[in-house]
Amino acid sequence: MGMPLARFLPTGPAHAVTKTPASRAAAFRRIGRAWYKAQHDPGPGSTGRMRVKFKMAPNSLFAVLLRSPWWISIGLVALIALIAAALLPAQYVAFGVMGGFPFLVIGLIAAQRQWRAPGAAQTTKVLEKLGGMAWREFSQVPARAHERQGYQVSKIAGDAADLLLTKDGRTTLIACKRWKASIHGAEPLRALARARQQHDASLAIYVSIHAVNDATRRAARDHQIGLTDGVDLVSLVRKEAAFV
Repeated sequence: MGMPLARFLPTGPAHAVTKTPASRAAAFRRIGRAWYKAQHDPGPGSTGRMRVKFKMAPNSLFAVLLRSPWWISIGLVALIALIAAALLPAQYVAFGVMGGFPFLVIGLIAAQRQWRAPGAAQTTKVLEKLGGMAWREFSQVPARAHERQGYQVSKIAGDAADLLLTKDGRTTLIACKRWKASIHGAEPLRALARARQQHDASLAIYVSIHAVNDATRRAARDHQIGLTDGVDLVSLVRKEAAFV
């Protein structure tokens, strides 16, 4: 998050009264320039680029609806419209119906994701094929999948991470050597987090063909590591020639 604009507001007796509209406008222009400079100019240890992160809480209503069947969100839109029509005066019904707009957007996003998601039969087939691969063959699958998305991919030595992705000035580490493991624990995730710091990477992703358990998910969340497992992995690689 950037510095608050209030920090740059003039204070003290000398600034208590601004006499003319022109001087007021000039003062606010100076404030705006100072705030913009603070947001964008590099400080110690920073890249000099403003970064704003928008992250939805995993247990928020909208996050839950995104993981739920799309028709639930659309049903909420219809319910809100019915309640508005039943309880509000005619001239305000349209405003009440607009309250369902966020749910409409969530429903459309969920429908798009679910339409593109692989089916159960395809998921089973692809995961079985991935599980039967040797490491040398498997390591090429996520590498090619990310190259198709525009990443520059290189292999790195060490046990903590296997692939280094670069795109638009951002670096991502991927650990996929334990893709067959059914139990993972927290240590591989801690090692990946350390590797991310060593490589100054923006993101780190841990790959498994099996859906990881809750303890592993908590460890990944604690270390801010993304998980690509099960259906998510199939969605990533299913367009590769070996799975078409």
